[in-house]
Amino acid sequence: MENKLARIKGAEQTVLFPCGYSANIGLLSSVLTRKSDFIIHDAYCHASFYDGLSLANSKSKTYLHNDLSHLESILKRSKHTGDTYIATEGVFSMDGDIAPLDQLVELAQTYSAKLIVDDAHGTGVTGPQGFGSSSAFGLRNKIAFNWGTLSKTLAVSGAFIACDKSLADYLRYFARSYMFSTSIPVVSVAAALAGIDLITNDSSLHARLWSNINYFVGCLRQIDIATPNPQSAIIPLQVPDTETIRKAAIEFSKRGIFVNTVEYPAVPRNKQRFRVSLMASHTLSQIDQLVEAIDQIWDLYKIRELSATHLPS
Repeated sequence: MENKLARIKGAEQTVLFPCGYSANIGLLSSVLTRKSDFIIHDAYCHASFYDGLSLANSKSKTYLHNDLSHLESILKRSKHTGDTYIATEGVFSMDGDIAPLDQLVELAQTYSAKLIVDDAHGTGVTGPQGFGSSSAFGLRNKIAFNWGTLSKTLAVSGAFIACDKSLADYLRYFARSYMFSTSIPVVSVAAALAGIDLITNDSSLHARLWSNINYFVGCLRQIDIATPNPQSAIIPLQVPDTETIRKAAIEFSKRGIFVNTVEYPAVPRNKQRFRVSLMASHTLSQIDQLVEAIDQIWDLYKIRELSATHLPS
């Protein structure tokens, strides 16, 4: 499986971890070992990334979400003498938007930095055949650490980091969450391998996924719920009021529909939302059922008006 994942990501090797959390912990705690090192990361990086930073010895700085001007201003001012890293997500988990990896690679090359990409939500979704965000930008061999999970598209537990062979060898010995943790169960490896074969050999599932994504967004616009052009399978529906989002969640449940609620403190209070995650296996009738429920619930709790009043511009 490590070899197949490496080919998908255009890397020399991959290292398997028990879960995504342990991958971030292991990577950051083992690579950022010197106070002279410096990592600059997107403000919307995952919570496990921040926990990994707490175990690192290097200095870190946050740049505004997808704000490359802010990132470059930090790089220009940097006085650190060790290694410099830039970290981002390929597909951001809360908003479903993507990072401009082509421009991030250019900045990394200009300032001799190494790029870390958490592509948990990109693998199986973005790029040709769903090979991931780096593939979408034609950068499959340009990412120092290309991070992915088995728990999204591949539907089992586990994670991986794709990188050069020398870096993979280093992680196997110095990433404590790899060295001192139980390996992925064989049954999970077998299931993930079957999923990788589907991604590699059957493009129809990927095409069906994107057909469903575009169909759903088009339906939302017909009921006056504005949403940007989709960049991934994650479509956020913002509901900034806590009491309302909990009542609305019950209404979805009554209709036999499960939609993830994302509440404070996972996101700021004024950016709470439902997070719809489309799949290739969803039928158009199921999507229609969801859209009808959204339309009714948004009317019931006046969420359109609430969102227009409370959401930031």
